[in-house]
Amino acid sequence: AALWARVRKAGRWAGVTGDLTMTPNEYADALGRAVPRSLAPARQVAESYTRERYGPPGAVSSDTGQARQAWHETRRAMVRAGARRSGRNRS
Repeated sequence: AALWARVRKAGRWAGVTGDLTMTPNEYADALGRAVPRSLAPARQVAESYTRERYGPPGAVSSDTGQARQAWHETRRAMVRAGARRSGRNRS
């Protein structure tokens, strides 16, 4: 859940607010439209979060390491997109 919260926070930074009716995958898709390189890793974190949150009680996600790596990839894509945006704004 903590990784998904980070994705949501990064999304707000990128201007993707979403709403309470969006599923994690829908939010990841919206984030991917704003920052295309973030789509695949954000979806991976969304899917991991969905399994953790809505899976059977007591189920432990076996892909925590993969989700953590996907979060780092999402963050990297967001930072690069922000750097490109701020570079354009300086002209």
